Amino acid sequence: MMKFRAPYPALFLGLVLLLSGCFTRETRILLEEDGSGVLEIVTTARKALLDYARAHVDMPPEEWWFSEAILTKAAEHHGEGVRYLSHEISPLEDGKKFTVRYRFDDVSRLDIRVDTDAPFYLTPPGKQQDHRPRFHFMMRDNVLTVRVPPVSPRARTSAQTRVRVDAPKARAQRKERLEQDLRNLMRHGNPFKLSGKESSEELVKALAEGMRFQIQVQLPGPVLATNARTLDAGQGQEAPPVLTVFELEAMKVLEDASAMEKATEGEIHRISWGELIRLPGVSGEHTGPVHIHLRPRD
Repeated sequence: MMKFRAPYPALFLGLVLLLSGCFTRETRILLEEDGSGVLEIVTTARKALLDYARAHVDMPPEEWWFSEAILTKAAEHHGEGVRYLSHEISPLEDGKKFTVRYRFDDVSRLDIRVDTDAPFYLTPPGKQQDHRPRFHFMMRDNVLTVRVPPVSPRARTSAQTRVRVDAPKARAQRKERLEQDLRNLMRHGNPFKLSGKESSEELVKALAEGMRFQIQVQLPGPVLATNARTLDAGQGQEAPPVLTVFELEAMKVLEDASAMEKATEGEIHRISWGELIRLPGVSGEHTGPVHIHLRPRD
């Protein structure tokens, strides 16, 4: 679970992990035949979230963390031998897109984890969770192997319906927490355009709208054979094959009653990997290992 530190207030309070508000993250590995390549991470953020973050530090978020010096240092958190290449900021109709690229020499040394932490301007590089599910890659003899995060035997049997304690004291605490969340989010000009009368479920949905996470591998050539379930074969050089190893759409996740309850209770971080991959809105490669045999170049 992400914990905000000074100078942050109780931003979003219990609405963490999936619900850090109005952003997407796409992680793409642009793989080459020898196992080297480029790691590209694209984060988009809606204007409301950027304005909210800016109000608490009195400076644009991109001047805060999204700089060459910080991103160069952050390269080490993506794996051994990973090196900063470039970064750029592009305007969007309702926000901005932040792109950073890193070079790696060996895909097996990449540290690619399911990253649902808040964007760089709310979570400093290196402060994310270290227990996040991790994908391992290996490229050898024109075969890409992907090892997916393991599911513990306990997780397979832990998806039980939780009995919600609804005593008067518990109801009062939930009401107080919601009111505090709304007060905090409506400060500084109410960038999220809230009415202040939202229920916990309505607030969760307002913050999760459009939120998506994705991890993909762009392959260096045509595929001869594979056991992958999420491979887009592409069309030659113009559209190379792409493997989507993980994808999450927050609004679909929240269609699950248990996930919504945990979100409103501030316990969404307690969803295990084994439970997460079974929720609506979550797809990718969750059984493995995955093998992709590529056609060698002439």
